[in-house]
Amino acid sequence: MVRKEIFIFLGLVLLLSLVSLPRDAVEARMVPTPDLSASSLAALTTEEEALIDDIIRELDQARKLTDDRDIRDQIGIIRDWVKKMRGFAERGDTEAALEIKYTIAKRLEWLINQIPLSAPATTGAAAATAVQNPLYDELVRIRVKIDKLIAIEEREIPTEKPSPPPQLERPPEMERLLVYSAKFLCGPALGGEGVRPGSYSTAINIHNPHNYTVYLFKKAVVAQREDQPRGRISKFHRVKLGPNEAIEVDCIDIVRLLGVTTVTPQQAGVTTTQLQTAAVSPLASVIKFLKGFVVIYATAPLDVVGVYTGSTSVGFSLDIEHIPPSTVGVRPIPVPEKPEEEACPVGCYCMTKEAAYAKLGDDAVLCQEEPCGYDEQQTPLYCWKPAEEVCPQGCVCLTKDAAYERYGQYATLCQEEPCGKDA
Repeated sequence: MVRKEIFIFLGLVLLLSLVSLPRDAVEARMVPTPDLSASSLAALTTEEEALIDDIIRELDQARKLTDDRDIRDQIGIIRDWVKKMRGFAERGDTEAALEIKYTIAKRLEWLINQIPLSAPATTGAAAATAVQNPLYDELVRIRVKIDKLIAIEEREIPTEKPSPPPQLERPPEMERLLVYSAKFLCGPALGGEGVRPGSYSTAINIHNPHNYTVYLFKKAVVAQREDQPRGRISKFHRVKLGPNEAIEVDCIDIVRLLGVTTVTPQQAGVTTTQLQTAAVSPLASVIKFLKGFVVIYATAPLDVVGVYTGSTSVGFSLDIEHIPPSTVGVRPIPVPEKPEEEACPVGCYCMTKEAAYAKLGDDAVLCQEEPCGYDEQQTPLYCWKPAEEVCPQGCVCLTKDAAYERYGQYATLCQEEPCGKDA
């Protein structure tokens, strides 16, 4: 009996101790210790998670809107960058995440400008009209959401930030430009070129009859027979033509535009004696025979006249031909405010290599491969910049391994020249 009372008493004591213990204290033992690491503090917010999910979903939708393999690959690369950016943000590396956001914004802006704003309709009476391009609209929506992510990140990082990407501009509308297509024949024809054997030269004279400056853009196109590979097409070269000024495009200029290597008569299989026997007057600067068109885009009407000379075994000929204009719809070519002799990117200088080393030091680097002009001796000038300004805006100077670690396997070079050396 006494033993039974002892057990009842102990049971009552245990029950009273459980009743007196606070409920929240019991629950507190069941809650794990919170993670106070940097990654926890810098975790993505609900808003950021929702934006990233929307961006990935819309990138998948954008890939379905095009059959162009290159565009689909570019969208896939951007999608991988978005996932990489999410990983950096979840680990608390906010600066790396922000750099990738700027890279994504820059690549999206480039891709948007490659896509037409509208696409032609294909059926019915609306075939002559244009419809909105759904891929363009989809990519613009994604670009806006990337801007929102950047704005959220910038509010959370009080330190110095990279320069914001340029404002997104809609692709320019089409405009009408005047186009002059002048035929050219240059060099010694030795047979089989479609003209009589002889020496041919072309001089295309261009005059601005207006009392204001006109910008023109010239290129050279080589014409081949239909059964031959298509001829070379040069890049456009911008020229500023002041009021009543005139220039001449001759065979030497055409060769420079095309980048054609000069040859000697011996290389062509014909000796100088044979040329003289054929009554052919060799050019002062012998080149291989070329024929094609010089194409000139102009912002205003110009006086364009072609002067053609030929020397063959039967005599000499001279022909002068007025070149009429035609019109074509093109995207407007931006007319720079700076003069032609300063045709270099911002921060670069148009000069010879020797002048660049004298002004900028022996470690001066090229800004671009193409010449920016010619001096009085027709020596090509190039764009140069100081060595410390080696990375374009939006690029980061890193080793290859560090770049792959930060941006993934799709990281791309901004330029071929090294931007520096590590320790």
